[in-house]
This record gives sequence, C-alpha cells and structure tokens, in this order.
Amino acid sequence: FPTYRFTSAVIDSPNTALVRPINWNNVMTKLDFLPINVKDYGAIGNGVTDDAAAMNSAFTALPTLGGVIYFPAGTYLVSSGLNFNTKKSLVLWGDGPYNTIITGNLTGAATIKRFFGTGSDFFIHGLQIKNTSATGLAAIWVEAFIIGVLEYCQIISAGTYGLYAAANVFTFHVRNCSITSGGVNTGIGVLSTSHTLIENCDVTGWDEGIRCSGTTCDIIGCRLEVNKPGIVVGKNAAGTTFALSRSMISGNSFEANDVGILFKSIGSSIVSGIGMQGSTNAPSGQSQIGILVEGATDTAFLSMGIGGSFNDAAIRIKSGASTRQTWTNVNATNSISTAKIWDVQQGLTDLSFHNCNYLIRPDDSIVTGRYLQRHGRFQYLAQTDYLNSAKEGKNLRGKDIVVTEAATTK
Repeated sequence: FPTYRFTSAVIDSPNTALVRPINWNNVMTKLDFLPINVKDYGAIGNGVTDDAAAMNSAFTALPTLGGVIYFPAGTYLVSSGLNFNTKKSLVLWGDGPYNTIITGNLTGAATIKRFFGTGSDFFIHGLQIKNTSATGLAAIWVEAFIIGVLEYCQIISAGTYGLYAAANVFTFHVRNCSITSGGVNTGIGVLSTSHTLIENCDVTGWDEGIRCSGTTCDIIGCRLEVNKPGIVVGKNAAGTTFALSRSMISGNSFEANDVGILFKSIGSSIVSGIGMQGSTNAPSGQSQIGILVEGATDTAFLSMGIGGSFNDAAIRIKSGASTRQTWTNVNATNSISTAKIWDVQQGLTDLSFHNCNYLIRPDDSIVTGRYLQRHGRFQYLAQTDYLNSAKEGKNLRGKDIVVTEAATTK
C-alpha cells in the first residue's frame, strides 16, 4: 500500500501526479479507512517471534464496519488461529504469496478463519497462508458471508482442508491461487458449495483436489495434478452424495491424478474443454481412470481429450449412472493395451455420442487391441457416424437402439 502525507494544502503521494486540495471535513472519516499495518501493532515478521497477539490487536483496532489490514513482506508465525470474525467488512492485503507468509502449526484449528453472517464480506489478496499440522483443520476457513474474494494467494495445509468454504456461502470467487498439500496426498484442497467460482488455480497433491456440490459451483481454467481424484463432483462436507447442478466445469487440465474427475452426482450442467493425461507419476504409481461417471443427468460432456496411460479405463460410465447424457467431440486413448479406453456399462438410457471415438459394435471398430464394454439402450438424436445401417436399420435419426450383450467389442 502507498503511504500519504497530509499537509494544509495537498496530499503528497508516491504518484506525484496526485495533488489535490484537502476537504478537512472529510479527513477524519477517510482516515478511519486507511490500512492498518500489523507492524504498527507489534508484529515482527521474522518467522521466529509469535505474531498472533499483534495481529489480533490490529484486527481489534478496526472500526465496527471493518477495514483493511496490511501485512508487509515477512514471515508471520502464529501459535493460535486468527479468528477475524467480528467486523462486517474485511480486507487482508499482503505483498505477494512469496513475500508475505502467515504460518502456524495449529492442531484442530485454521490459520485464518472468517465467520460473520448476513451482510458480511471479505477480500484476501497476496498472502501465503499455511498450516503445517497434520491434524490441523485448514489453512483458511470461510463461512457465512454474502460476498468473498480470495485472489493471488498460496494456500498450503498438511491437515484436513486447504480451503474450507462449504457452509452458508452466497457469492465466492477464488482466482489465481496455488492450493497445495503440505503432506503427501492428505486432505481436501478445496471444499466448496453453491455460488462459487474457482478460476485459474493450481491444485496439487491432495486426497481430493476439489470437492464440490450444491448449485452453481463453476471450476474454470484450473490445473489439477498429482491428486487421488482431481475433482469430486456431487459429494458434500459430510461425505454423502449431494448433487451439483446448474454448473460448469470448463477449460481445466489434469495430469498424473489417480482419477481425473469423479462424478458422484451432477445434473443440468456442462463439462467441456477438458485436457487430461494419465501417468505413472500419479499418487498410486499409475493413473486408474480419467473420467468416472457414477451419476449424471441432463448433462453435456463436450470437446474433451483424454490420453496417456490408465490402468483401468480412460472413460467409464457406470451402470445406473442416471440418464440423458450427451457426449460430443470427445476423443479418448489409452496407451496401456490391456486396459480399456471407453467402458460404457449396461443399464443406461438416453445417452448420445456425436463425433466421439466411442464405437458401438465390433463390426464398426476402427481401433484394434482395445476393450469397449457392452451397454444397454441408447437414443441417438443427431449424428449417425459409426452406425452400421444394414444391421441397425435405415432410419437411425431419433431411433431407440438396443445393443445386446453379444455386441461387446474387444
């Protein structure tokens, strides 16, 4: 933050072009909203001295409506969690995630917790927030707010969560952040719920990279690598199935995860622009499945490339995985010749494949040495590529097609 010098005539700023008269009637009001520097309240930032009390003093000094706390470059060690919960509006501002570090070894606690309630908001920028305890709750825990933004931060946690944001969230934007496990594939990187946008983030090294459920939780332009599953869709904080709906998962890349995306339950949503690579660098030593669909209804899967190596299958759509799925412009490969590319199981209805390399019958096969699993009844509403009209009938558009068990291809 820049500093300003007040004189009787002008405000002198680091920006010399800013010179304007002072309205002294407003000066005291404006001073109330100037940033509070934690070093003015005794914080040292040397990575050795416990700065928790000084930071809490800085927070207490804010007016009731809130304000800005500035953390200059330094490593701020805290022996207890920072509970910034009693101010309506809060901004935490650092000098960048590699310059301003807040760290603690906090069993059963979060390094920073923000909880207020109706009408509250927060903005967190330019901090590294770290909890090194394997039994820690989180690096950052946010709950019960109307508007929240977390940007340009690094989140590191060896405990249960990196970022917990799964209760009473109304509008939350996480952008341009690195979210990393401080252990070896422990915990959940981001636990999120409704009305959340996770954008341009790198999520690495978790038991679950991102777990999302609820309504309108969008994940866009992120990179997920070396997680057990990269994203788990349709599972709530309690670990039970709870659908994600009216959401978009788009433009994300995946590398060396055991499972790229696990869809427990999703509806009325779009999954698009996915690039995924299976690898021997996955946590288990080999990626297992790229896309695993256990439950999806009224959902479009569009423009995806799944490749690399998978022990099990590049794409698996499980029996009973709901209905009314459209797969368009999806290409899957698998360099492990004894494993499957597409594994589309029986007991499914109303799936359509358009411009995909999923093949329906063995006599349509243009791929050798791969397994394509049998499936049940499907409805093809548009493109009829790869259908054998002599066997399936001349009128394929809109026709219900039953493919028998004998049609399993190998």
